[in-house]
Amino acid sequence: MVEILFVIGLLGWLGGMLFEYLYTLPGFATLMTGFLLVPVVAAIDYASVREQIALRGIGRAREATPPEKFYWPWTRARLLTGCIWYAPLAVAGWLTAFLRPIGVDGVWGLVLAIGAGLVAILSTGRWVSRCLLYFNACQWYDRMTPWFMGYFRRTMYRLSENPEFLGDETFHTKPSGEKIY
Repeated sequence: MVEILFVIGLLGWLGGMLFEYLYTLPGFATLMTGFLLVPVVAAIDYASVREQIALRGIGRAREATPPEKFYWPWTRARLLTGCIWYAPLAVAGWLTAFLRPIGVDGVWGLVLAIGAGLVAILSTGRWVSRCLLYFNACQWYDRMTPWFMGYFRRTMYRLSENPEFLGDETFHTKPSGEKIY
């Protein structure tokens, strides 16, 4: 019990030290605003993109229907392109927001800093929502995709021999009992 309290105290102390360090940075206001707004933007974008590309069945406990399976390769490419496009945009927005903090260089510096903060927050929220939707849709269509999830499931099956880790993939079992001639 004392060990758990020690670990919780250590993590609290490390969190406090990290917060104190972040507080000294010039872009702290943008970081805290992003910490509060990125989940909101991601949730709104996740719901709207799911409706736009007709992945309504993800929220329900049902299998994918044939029209959804037919359009999946195009939808997958579209989601993956969104993930790839918004990642560098988010990085550039956060770098600009931290390198040009609010209050530097007068009015145009303020406009640039607020614009960079908005780009950073919106692109990070959209990147998070597209990546989550891509991962959820891949798991909905095939439990073994993306590749790292399939590798993880196969490894867990080999360690435990529990077929639930494999999902819909067939698995080989050892023959049990006697052979009938």
